[in-house]
Amino acid sequence: GTMSNDELLAIAARVDAATPGPWEAEGRDLEAEASVWVTGAAILICDLLPNALRSAEQAGMDAAFIAHARQDVPALVALVRRLQAENDRLRGVAAPYYHSEELKGP
Repeated sequence: GTMSNDELLAIAARVDAATPGPWEAEGRDLEAEASVWVTGAAILICDLLPNALRSAEQAGMDAAFIAHARQDVPALVALVRRLQAENDRLRGVAAPYYHSEELKGP
């Protein structure tokens, strides 16, 4: 699907509002719970407890996903912005040829 500029701005605002990272996950094996912490600080982001619907192993994998999202989401927002700018630039370059016979296939 497509993402509007407003949606991308909302994602970027959530990134900016979150506790600064990097974050790390603990308890990614078969321990009773998993946690996400700010790396090198005693700041707990969240605890993930296993329950009837989520095993301790799954809680650990979810914690790893959350911890990595702190770096992954800003990187993806930057990539989307860079690709949008490149797409806009290339559309500008191609605009004079858009209706040209050269660009039409055989």
